[in-house]
Amino acid sequence: MSKNQSAEMKASPMYRQQRIMLYMLPLVFAFSGFTFPLGVMFYWLVSNFWTMGQQFLVIRNMPTPGSEAALAREARLAKRNQRKGIIEEAPESDSGTIVIEEPKNPQRDQPVSKNRAKKKQGKKK
Repeated sequence: MSKNQSAEMKASPMYRQQRIMLYMLPLVFAFSGFTFPLGVMFYWLVSNFWTMGQQFLVIRNMPTPGSEAALAREARLAKRNQRKGIIEEAPESDSGTIVIEEPKNPQRDQPVSKNRAKKKQGKKK
């Protein structure tokens, strides 16, 4: 989880409190866990493994921008694109000029059948 946190989040008191709970709660359950029913303990175990798997997939595929996980994902994608031969080139600009691309027309051109195309040519006499 810490790989998916921004630097600002890691400096916050909430993050420090969560780190303390990360290490303290297992100790609490180690001493009091034997009083819980076995079904509850099994449910917690399975639920935690399922949640860890989900978090792994989410952090790997949709990381927080600017986090270590985002940088790692960008490196993985760049390496994969390099392996496939895809080269991403930035638009060239001279002396720091910002290049602005024109927005593409969202309206799709409708296909015209051959018969209609011939009729339009005949009317233009």
